[in-house]
Amino acid sequence: MRTEALYLDDILDAADAIARFLRDIEKETFLSDDLCQSAVLQKLTFVDALITQEYNEVMITTITHKNMITVPAEIAQQYGIKPGYRLEWIAVDREQILVRVIPHRRELSRRLLGKGRALSPERDAVAELVEERAREG
Repeated sequence: MRTEALYLDDILDAADAIARFLRDIEKETFLSDDLCQSAVLQKLTFVDALITQEYNEVMITTITHKNMITVPAEIAQQYGIKPGYRLEWIAVDREQILVRVIPHRRELSRRLLGKGRALSPERDAVAELVEERAREG
């Protein structure tokens, strides 16, 4: 069982990391730097999890000799990770890596289905394309 002192150490480490990320960086630079924003957000999310006591167990995986890992089932379920999804690895610093889930192309397509209608509800892009092909053809 983790002690309160360990939780506090983790919070202080995260605060120190945020201070390092933001050292000598102007506001405009920060606002235009997605990597720095992601790193700070990751640390703040980590601190939030500690404070709300959602961070109750560390999950450790082992890298095989072929640099392969297994995503813990709890993490896969929580983030909806399925076969075919990809993981983007972003080096935050020498000790931390941010992992972003990239859904399979089919899932991305499904999520985009119908999104264009909100941009131009009066248009029927499919009908326009059919008409254009008929004129060409």
